[in-house]
Amino acid sequence: MRLGFMGFGEAAFHMAAGLVKEGLDRIVVYDHAMTLAEDAAPRQTLMRRVADAGVTLVDGPAALAAGADFIVLAVPATFAEGAATAITEHMGAGQTLADVCSSSPNLKAQIAESCAARGLGYVDSPMLGPLPVYGHKVPIAASGAAAQAWHDAMTPFNMVIEVIDGPAGMASRIKLSRSLFTKGFEALLVETFQFARKNGVEDVVMNSIGETMDRVSFRQSAERYLAGDLVHAARRAHELEDAITIMRETGIEPLVAQGAHKRLMESANSGSAEKLGGEMPKSLEDVFAMWRETGAI
Repeated sequence: MRLGFMGFGEAAFHMAAGLVKEGLDRIVVYDHAMTLAEDAAPRQTLMRRVADAGVTLVDGPAALAAGADFIVLAVPATFAEGAATAITEHMGAGQTLADVCSSSPNLKAQIAESCAARGLGYVDSPMLGPLPVYGHKVPIAASGAAAQAWHDAMTPFNMVIEVIDGPAGMASRIKLSRSLFTKGFEALLVETFQFARKNGVEDVVMNSIGETMDRVSFRQSAERYLAGDLVHAARRAHELEDAITIMRETGIEPLVAQGAHKRLMESANSGSAEKLGGEMPKSLEDVFAMWRETGAI
């Protein structure tokens, strides 16, 4: 099998390097950095990655598409549409575009329609984890007409692809839901430890949060917080108001904290605590049922 990469940034590099080690030695790549001057930093980074991964660099989309079974679209989301157009115009029947970009579900659906009109396969295939950590074994969701074919072709090389029932764009909805947590968590960590450091308590705070989070599984923590929000949001919002006040006094802008306070007040004003009689729901399904009852979803 011959695999192509349209875009060869960090994610594509780690994926390709792992696949080469698994025995997939017919990998070709193209990256826009090829159009830059030879001494430009992005081009030098590209050349280093190509050498380290053990893949073949080609000079354009036409050469990339020539003979490839699957072409992995791996560019920043802002360039996904243009890059998809640039490569698919050189692809033919029997070839498939595997789109791992973090672009919107609606754009994925549009690209899928365009591919279908040209007789091309298409799979919406976002990565659900950090490539530097997982390499080519990063968990991947796949939806769309060519999802099963992508899974079947790459599983022998130890890629971890879960086929999701649904059209192109469905897998990216999973990605974006996950990203809401991971990016929000990153922003929360930054704000928390800027505040903690300002107060000289960062080690104590790190150890305290770590002890709490390490005690049970993530799912157990998530279920507890989601259920507790329906009953205790008002009290938690009041506590956060105090934190916001002190943050401002110490010169930390409470960007995340203000959003969290607004989120808590939405729950507090929903009437869920009264409907539940102050008793926390016993399961996630009970949480979802209350969200439906209060109009939250």
